[in-house]
Amino acid sequence: PLLLPSISRVSSLNAAVGISGEGRRLKVNGSIAVTADLYARENQNNTIYPTVNLFGSVEAIERFLFIDATANVSQTYQNAFGPQPGNNVNATANRYTDQTYSLSPYIKGVLGATDIVYEVRDDNYWTIASQYGDFDNNLPNTYANNFLAYLASQKGRAGWRVEYNRYAYVPDVVSGERTDSNGKYTIQLARGILSYQYDPALQVSLRAGYEDDQFLLTSSSGAIYGAGFQWNPNERTQVGGFWEERFFGPSYQLTASHRRPNSAFSANASRGLTTTPVSFSIPAGANVAQFVDSAFTTRIPDPAQRAQAVEQFLSK
Repeated sequence: PLLLPSISRVSSLNAAVGISGEGRRLKVNGSIAVTADLYARENQNNTIYPTVNLFGSVEAIERFLFIDATANVSQTYQNAFGPQPGNNVNATANRYTDQTYSLSPYIKGVLGATDIVYEVRDDNYWTIASQYGDFDNNLPNTYANNFLAYLASQKGRAGWRVEYNRYAYVPDVVSGERTDSNGKYTIQLARGILSYQYDPALQVSLRAGYEDDQFLLTSSSGAIYGAGFQWNPNERTQVGGFWEERFFGPSYQLTASHRRPNSAFSANASRGLTTTPVSFSIPAGANVAQFVDSAFTTRIPDPAQRAQAVEQFLSK
């Protein structure tokens, strides 16, 4: 069949405001914009959508209680294999408005006349998917919480730190039905770290603790242990990291950076649990099957097996 391009007239109206303010105990900055796309012949595609990027911080109780908050609103795509126009003018039912809000109260300071520092932080994140144009899929709203508390001290060459970290993820509502048990999980870690400053450039540490993880289909708990180091041979070079044995095997993180007069280099490697969804996008105009086939080439060298795997992947 012969495909003929269609021509549509679109008027885009945009209003934006930048916000920047800083007081003795309050900081606010970011931007808010609203865009209206009006179609001359396709009124059903008329859309008004916001774009928000805001950050605020307040020192509620001087040198003790602090509160950070963010708001981010933008347009994104639900399906990586669906249409992904290069701009918001081209209408597609694959696009929706993604809203992310966070609220993080925390306290920090020093215990009395000691050298023990502390921090207790409670990070809360909400994501909301709302309609854009003719998008009619009901995506879940989600809530995530990250709680961290620690005590630490460094006296002379010896130092220590004890910490507790709890991360929880809870899906909210889909099509009016509760889905708290569908994808909910909790990760809890308690550990102690003993450090020793071997010389001005090198610090070594031992790590030990316990973790308790609850996932949808499985759970795991047990001891964790490991070691770490930090090496700063000069003010321009830093190398550090740690290794821990956990329920899934070795967990590690390694970072290195070096700064020259006119350039800087950095590298990092890590292995551990992630709480961030992993996604990918396909370039506009690419053949989806060929794109996925190329992605599977290293994992599945046999062409016949790879073709079957691609078919199964695209049918999901």
